[in-house]
Amino acid sequence: MAHTNTHIFKQALGFQKTIFDNAFNLLVRYQDNTEELTNSILDRYLNVPEEWRQEVGKWSKNLKDGRVQLKKIVDEGFSKAGDIVAH
Repeated sequence: MAHTNTHIFKQALGFQKTIFDNAFNLLVRYQDNTEELTNSILDRYLNVPEEWRQEVGKWSKNLKDGRVQLKKIVDEGFSKAGDIVAH
């Protein structure tokens, strides 16, 4: 019975990780497309101050850094949960 419960938990954990990975990849695509669109708009308007462009660049970098940190933390959590089940 314990073996069956462990197997079910591993399957559920794998399913949850797949859902997270798919949602995360969707978020990445959405943020990247938004960044491209924003830069495209800024490029079309020559009178946009350089400071604004720099702030948009900082904003984009912060989003990317944050999502890398999020992915790392969640992946570590899934790994730890998998280690717990394995023992």
